[in-house]
Amino acid sequence: MLCRKLIFSNNFISLLLFVIMSFVSCKSNPTNTNSTTSEHHLTSTNNDQTILMGIGDTIDVTLQTIGPGSYESPVITGNTIRTIYDSTLSPANPAGPTQKYGFAGINTGNSNISISHSNNNSTFILTCKVQ
Repeated sequence: MLCRKLIFSNNFISLLLFVIMSFVSCKSNPTNTNSTTSEHHLTSTNNDQTILMGIGDTIDVTLQTIGPGSYESPVITGNTIRTIYDSTLSPANPAGPTQKYGFAGINTGNSNISISHSNNNSTFILTCKVQ
């Protein structure tokens, strides 16, 4: 009988320790399950718009050139976003290059993105409000 009580108490203690350790582990290494990041997929139709975004959110801009020239490297004013990538898609479209730009929110505040075209005097402009 004593042996049976001892086995029961050892199992109970083991279970209790497991539950406590699981709780402590979750508290000491939290995962951010409540917040999600957003991806904003934009094109030239979004020119001169304001995007509301959070820190960690990303913006993907796809711009197509029709005719000669191409879009240049983006110019960012402010310190709330950073460039993630700047690339030309292949295979090339016969009408002209398709270019993709990626940006991420890194600080709260406002920034502007300007992407000028080398041939037709147009500029893609985007205002980013990172909250």
